[in-house]
Amino acid sequence: MRTLPVAALDPAANAQVIDDGIAAGVTIFTFDTDSPDSKRPCYVGHNRDEDDGYMLGEYLAERIGGKGNIGILTGSLTAPNHVGRTAGFRRAIAKYPDISIVFERSENDDLQKAEELTENALQAHPDIVGFFACNPSNIGIGRAVRNAGLAGKIVIVGMDLLDETMELMQEGVLDAVVTQRQWEAGYWTVVYLVRKYQGHTFPAEHQTGSRLFTKDELQ
Repeated sequence: MRTLPVAALDPAANAQVIDDGIAAGVTIFTFDTDSPDSKRPCYVGHNRDEDDGYMLGEYLAERIGGKGNIGILTGSLTAPNHVGRTAGFRRAIAKYPDISIVFERSENDDLQKAEELTENALQAHPDIVGFFACNPSNIGIGRAVRNAGLAGKIVIVGMDLLDETMELMQEGVLDAVVTQRQWEAGYWTVVYLVRKYQGHTFPAEHQTGSRLFTKDELQ
């Protein structure tokens, strides 16, 4: 194996593994999630995670009128992008003293678990007016909210524009997501690996960016 693109879900733990691979002659580029303390020569992706969470926090706060009880799903507790998004969301919500986070759980990127946890949240806190997911688990939240007959009554925000995300947005269940350019991250990682072996230059970092996408854009 001469090349290995790596999404570093645990940057600190992955750094030594990446360095060992590079020392063994493997070209390792990181994509999606970086390991900046490693010796990787190139990273492609979007790591402005706290900004994404903050953007979603501001949107949710505005949609619920700056008050009410909300729940959050924190994804994987070791994934830096999940941690960053959650931190950014909290920072935005902290500006609104009348908003309370009454439910917080880690579903570890499991949509079924996200759905079950949301069902638990709705039972324990029937007055919840909004949910935030730091990853595509907004899908699991949306399933539970729809099944409870609460579509359109609870504001749901999260990450990534997947097929089921779009379906739930078209149904009026999900309100907004921050969408990253995952296709570009994969594409440019391969392009730069090819460039390396052709002896051409490539950047040490390529930011692919993100943007807020709302259900209104599907109308």
